[in-house]
Amino acid sequence: LVRNDPMNAVCNGFDSSAVLYFIMFWEKCGSTSFEAVRKKSDKELAQMPSQERNAYLRDFAKFDVDSRDAYEIKEQGAVLTDLQMDMPLTRLIVDVTASWKQDLKEFLSPSGFLEVDADASGLRATKCGADLLPEPSAEEWASWGGVLKAFDTWKVGIRPRDNNNRHTEPLQQLVKLHGKAPALVASERYTTIVCQQLGKDSAAAGAVACFQDFWKERQGTKMPDPSKGLLFGAQLPSRLCIPPLEKVLATIRTRKALQLPETWNLQLEPSFRAVEPEDEGGRVFDDETSLRQELQRQLEERQNEQRRKDKVAQEWRL
Repeated sequence: LVRNDPMNAVCNGFDSSAVLYFIMFWEKCGSTSFEAVRKKSDKELAQMPSQERNAYLRDFAKFDVDSRDAYEIKEQGAVLTDLQMDMPLTRLIVDVTASWKQDLKEFLSPSGFLEVDADASGLRATKCGADLLPEPSAEEWASWGGVLKAFDTWKVGIRPRDNNNRHTEPLQQLVKLHGKAPALVASERYTTIVCQQLGKDSAAAGAVACFQDFWKERQGTKMPDPSKGLLFGAQLPSRLCIPPLEKVLATIRTRKALQLPETWNLQLEPSFRAVEPEDEGGRVFDDETSLRQELQRQLEERQNEQRRKDKVAQEWRL
């Protein structure tokens, strides 16, 4: 359980090593009777010399166990934010009845965890992503042109050399990638998803953080017409163009069917084209068959590497 905890990977296996040493300790000293640690009263602490009191408090902090400072609340919660996704029961139980509480209990262990790793459609559970967030209405989607126009000129005065907001293009790419409404893109829940999928130091994460500040200031105000001020016959700048929602949703469905990573660029029109990230090689795939073969090869490599790590962990009892 500890070895599979994401915090164990964050601290480079320190937690699993600590458990291994504790097993050795418990096998040798587990039958010993241990006295509970007693904390000195405030009066006793006040009577102690300053140096002894500080040393005592440092030592006591190592051995004190307080349920209010539980590991999963203080440490793990700081690293992995709980997204608290709202999922319909029909995604878990295909034949849900009026007695849904009893139906749900049949899927839970005594401790309250799901005992099956597939939903009602037979799909295995995956990390929560933007696909579980609600889709925008036609009105919300149509507002993106004006929102990007206002965002593009927002606070550019603090950067005299720039004529537009440097976060506009990364934000536009996110809109086309996930197809969500402006208010949702400005939410903490969406920020968490972007940081987990694309990295907290990515241009996308920076764009979302900037957009949150913009939305707090401009939410509810009238957004400008993106085509206003253009010369006759001039086209709208590409950074302000948003495709129809139907095309965006079709691309999202294709990406999901291919299990294409978020960092890949995918376009379906005018022709199929998938581009690998530059730091992974930057290869271009012009047909779906060759792309599926490459994704399958990468999946097998990751599975083989995970099996190798599991074997090493079992040998070392990690």
